[in-house]
Amino acid sequence: MMRGQICDHGLDRRLFDRFETVWSGHFHHPSKHANIEYLGAPYEMTWTDYNGTRGFHIFDTESKELIRIENPYRMFHKIHYEDSDLTVEEINQLEPGPIQGTYVKVVVNNKTNPFLFDLFINKLQSGAPTDLKIVEDVLNLEDIDPQGLIENQTRSPQEIMWDLVDNHLDTSVDKNKLKTLINELYKEALEA
Repeated sequence: MMRGQICDHGLDRRLFDRFETVWSGHFHHPSKHANIEYLGAPYEMTWTDYNGTRGFHIFDTESKELIRIENPYRMFHKIHYEDSDLTVEEINQLEPGPIQGTYVKVVVNNKTNPFLFDLFINKLQSGAPTDLKIVEDVLNLEDIDPQGLIENQTRSPQEIMWDLVDNHLDTSVDKNKLKTLINELYKEALEA
């Protein structure tokens, strides 16, 4: 359904065994199981869709070929900020790129000059993103991996929870059912 999640409800896959190929929509990320191919969403809808394959398909009825047309547009962008070699001139020459109306996260890897950082953020804001978030480790704790903190702040809540399920629970837990429950609770919380 979404990266790292397995759908445990719906029709039994064996109903489709007699077909050469079956295509399914709705699921956000493309995947394949036997003769069933989940085509994925045509565009990004949430941060869990970030940097995934998106597009639509055309079926050639003569060659029986399924042609994927990639969607070149992205709704979510991550920009890594590093100013150790950055100059005012370089920032002034930057083009914000295709971020108008999109969601942007700036991951601060190294910020040594607050003035340069403000110039950089102003340059990005001139590109008119819908939302711009800045992710930085201001705690600077030596016993915690700062890259891990940054990665957790750039992943969706679902991805963080699924990682905990996959990597930090004992094997007696049905992880797929737990992920489904987490997904349902997450959707319910968003709707509340």
